Amino acid sequence: MKVLEKGERQKVFELFSKNLSLKFNKIEKLSGIRSNELSYHLKKLIDDGLIAKKDNEYILTRKGETTAERIAHFTGKEVGHMVVVIIAVRRDDEILLFKREKRPFKGYWGMIGGKTKFDESIPEAVKREVKEETGIKIDIDSVKVRSVMLERVKTNQGISHGNMLILTEAKPLNGIDTTIVNGKYIDWFKLSNLKKNKIILSDLWMIENFIIKECEVNIPHIIMKEEDGELVSFEVF
Repeated sequence: MKVLEKGERQKVFELFSKNLSLKFNKIEKLSGIRSNELSYHLKKLIDDGLIAKKDNEYILTRKGETTAERIAHFTGKEVGHMVVVIIAVRRDDEILLFKREKRPFKGYWGMIGGKTKFDESIPEAVKREVKEETGIKIDIDSVKVRSVMLERVKTNQGISHGNMLILTEAKPLNGIDTTIVNGKYIDWFKLSNLKKNKIILSDLWMIENFIIKECEVNIPHIIMKEEDGELVSFEVF
């Protein structure tokens, strides 16, 4: 995140991960940054929507709360696994695959997939990704989780990619034939004839072991509500 590229600005922002609100003189004392320079960094954080000023205190915004939780990832101190939904869009005995045009797996066919957003459920992520990638509308009630797994790609230099995969299956509400959508080649493949094609090895394994066998995993969705630093409610669905 560009606004946090400055070391001192990042230092100021990190103070809010341990404090619900901070006054200017407290930030100045904890950060050791002179007042004029501190005012500049606070303005930049406000301009970027990470903090807000309320009365005589500074507080995190919703965007700031989300960023604070992931600051090590944004600044490159830590690079964690991405959470990705993989979607087996099925039509009777066929599955919809697309041909990857960039690394990793360039030139291979694979299932539809993409990163989840922190504010959406698994079925919502499935619905959005399939619509964005193919134009197909998904029956959100048909979405089933088939498995959860960690996938990594290893090169001669070590691990280059790592994703936490949520493997799902869904039924389309509208059809699509062999075509190019958003610059991607998309086609239906017979489940019984997959090995004759250049398919991502892990995708082929997932289809054979979890999609065809119709395994199902129950993943609870948990939502907790926080107010002024206190947890006030808990829901599981």
